[in-house]
Amino acid sequence: MCDGNRFETLITALIEQHGLPSIGAGIVAAAYLGLAHDTRTFAKRLDLAHALVIRECVALSQDTALLDLENRGDLSQRIHYSLTPQGIAMIESSHV
Repeated sequence: MCDGNRFETLITALIEQHGLPSIGAGIVAAAYLGLAHDTRTFAKRLDLAHALVIRECVALSQDTALLDLENRGDLSQRIHYSLTPQGIAMIESSHV
């Protein structure tokens, strides 16, 4: 992933300052930095199980309203997502 230091710094801030789980913090940070906007890409880039990424995206959408889930591919189960205004505000309030 490009700009790895900024990505890692943002993940750390989201975990420490906002209590996000590590995978969730990674998803939010990657979306904000434009590194990944779908579950399959994020899972592949970080060598994670796609099912774990899907589960975390659903939680970020339903439990915390940080992500909007935009569409789901029938065959691949790929979910495209974007940050909600709450997600953007969380990142912008992080001190990084």
